[in-house]
Formats: sequence, C-alpha cells, structure tokens
Amino acid sequence: MKNEFDSDNYLDAIPAELTAGSRWAWTRSDVTAAYATTLYTLQFRLSLLESPYSDFEITSGKTGSVHVVEESQADTAGYAAGAYSWSAVIVRDSDSEEIAIDGGFLTIKPDFGASPGDTRSYVYATLVAIQANLQDSASKSQMRMVIGGRELESRSYHELLELEREFTKRWKAEQDEADRKAGRSVTSRVLVKMSA
Repeated sequence: MKNEFDSDNYLDAIPAELTAGSRWAWTRSDVTAAYATTLYTLQFRLSLLESPYSDFEITSGKTGSVHVVEESQADTAGYAAGAYSWSAVIVRDSDSEEIAIDGGFLTIKPDFGASPGDTRSYVYATLVAIQANLQDSASKSQMRMVIGGRELESRSYHELLELEREFTKRWKAEQDEADRKAGRSVTSRVLVKMSA
C-alpha cells in the first residue's frame, strides 16, 4: 500500500473510478511534457451521462513544472454518483484560447458516508434476490427481477440453483477485483450458501 497523500504516489492519469466525498489527486506527465505550466493550464470537464445531466470543471494546479489535480473531500462531496464523460482541455494562459487534448469515461461512486441509498452492486443484489427466491422469502421486487428475459418467480428450483452458482462466481470475481485494486491478496476459495 502507498500513501496517496504523497504527491510522488499520485496516479499519472485520470482514474477510471473516483468516489464522491473523498480526496482526488492525479497528474498528467504526458501533458506537462508538451504544455509547460508556465504557459498553459490543464482543465478537466466532466459531464454526467444520465439525468440530471450535470457538468463540472476541475482546474489543475501548477506544482513546480507539473500539472497536478487535487480536489478536496469537501469539493467532491457534492458530485452526483454515476457514469461521466470527461475531456482534458489545455488553456493557453496568454489569451485563454483552448484545445481539447484527451477524453474518456469514468465512474463516480457514491459517498458512502453521506449516501443512505442502496450501494450494492448489481451482481450482489441479484445474488441476494436469487437466494431469497430459493428460500421462499423474496419480496415482490425480488420475485420480479428479470434475468435473461425471465422473472425469477417463473424459474424452477433447479434453474434458481444454477443462477445462484453463476452469481456466486460473479460476486467472488467482483470481490477479487476489488482486492486486486487495493493490493490485497486474492483467495481462490468460493463460499456458497446452501439452501434447503
């Protein structure tokens, strides 16, 4: 694990995932090499891809000869969770002329400290619904969950067991991926909840 408050450890790219209500920091050395901080400013413009379609802009700081993005926890707390498109824009300081130099997509995850909503992944929520259907304790929404064009309540016990095995594997893969991203070791053991 590395200290992410230390600028020597900043990611040298815009992250694929950010979390609202957390500190964000990254650099772009490739941009710094082409556009000196003495003459240019780097901005990132993000647009939410779903309603309410909000946009916001992040202006990088100029730390020595490096364009560095540092957004405080307080600044990111108000950003809506969801999928975003982003563009990197270089602004010439002398006349405010600008050009777009890069772009892509990222996800902003919800602020877990402030978000009272459901933060489960699709895979985990689906696994819970399948298990509830197997145990005859499913809510109406869990019974009506659709997988492969069919509602769970219309599936046989055998089909539900097959789905449970499949979504248990997917849930384990999600957990392993989160562990890999965090630098933790990944186990190869799969735990399956047995149903009567």
